[in-house]
Parts: sequence; C-alpha cells; structure tokens
Amino acid sequence: TVVLPVGEELDFNQRGPKSVLAAFESHTISGIPFYQSVESKFPKNERPIGAGLGYSKFISFNKESNNLNGAIFVVTTRNLSKDQQHYGLYHNTPVEGIDSILDKVIQEANEQKIESISVPLLGTGYANIAVTHNNKLLKAKLDKIVALISMQKFEEALKNKTSKLKRAIIVVYSNNHYSAEEAAIWKDIVKFAAKSKEEQITDIKNEIKQFQEAAEQSS
Repeated sequence: TVVLPVGEELDFNQRGPKSVLAAFESHTISGIPFYQSVESKFPKNERPIGAGLGYSKFISFNKESNNLNGAIFVVTTRNLSKDQQHYGLYHNTPVEGIDSILDKVIQEANEQKIESISVPLLGTGYANIAVTHNNKLLKAKLDKIVALISMQKFEEALKNKTSKLKRAIIVVYSNNHYSAEEAAIWKDIVKFAAKSKEEQITDIKNEIKQFQEAAEQSS
C-alpha cells in the first residue's frame, strides 16, 4: 500500500509536475488510468469539504499495473486557490503538523489491517514549498527531519504488538542519484538507526531547532 499526499480539497487533478501524485499518472487500475479509477472509487461528492491536516482515506485497488493493493491518500497541504498553477500549495506545514500526519497514516493503516506500507517524505514537497523553494540547504534539512521522524514513528508501530503493520518502507526522492546529498542523508539515517530512543528524540529536536533558525534567517 502506498501513501499519497493531497491538498485539503482532495483534488487529484491539482498535482504538480514533480509531486508524488504525478509519479502515478502512468499507472492503471483494471486497465483504467490511475486517477480516473480513483475518481470513480472516491467521487467528489463523497469527499469532505476543506479536510483537516492528516485526514486519511484508504482506497483499495484491483489489478493495479504495479501490483499495488491500494493507497492511503492523506491531506498534507491547504489549497491556496483553485488555480492549476498553485497545485494546492501551502506556505508552511509545521513539523508538528507533519508529526500528526504520520500518526494519522499509521492509524488508518491499522484500521484497514494493512501489513506493508510505502511512504514518501510527507510534508517536504509542495506542503512547504514557500519555505524551501530554491533553497537546497533548507530542503535537505527538512528531508532529513522528516526521514528521521518517519523512521521513529514506524519503528514504534512495528514494535507495537497490537499494530497490524509488519513492514514499512520510507521513500526518499533524489534529483541526483549517487550524489553527495544522497550519501549524506543515507549516512544520517544509518547513524540515527543505531541510537537509543532518547538519543533519537534529542537529535530530532536539535534538527528542528536548526531548521527553524535557518528558515527565519532566509526569510
């Protein structure tokens, strides 16, 4: 099961060219284009109006071209406008909001008895584009923070005996494969995984503080 971020209006047509949603445009479900099928399974009149941050909806698939059994669509951004060029942008989805989004995704996965899940770095794309746009340093810092928070969240879920989850994959998108930036986040993740929970919490707090300070300076 994949997790796909959407804006508060759950408008599947309002997706940016580099968004996670766009990556699924070539997929089909029972021979029908991916989003055409999703629209029929979850029509506009059944979607909430102005859904809150973290609202999650699981949609099951039958005969999906890449063998996906379904997707959890989760609200990560506010819709700035209906204009196609805005792609549901929001100025700044706070880290606390991203933390809550991950909790809601795990809750939905458990309610749907999903055993295996694949999650992108939620909140690092269009949800924070006004903060990180054209700032590679800030984008890298935010990617790192969300990767570490995601690791911690899913590690706890996998250890929880009442949780249905048995496997969680975190997908980190890279513009430059085998680059120094890619190597850096991999190194940070490996070091983080070896630390105790207390050390991990301290690391995340420090990273958030540094990110907020850097964001204030750049603005």
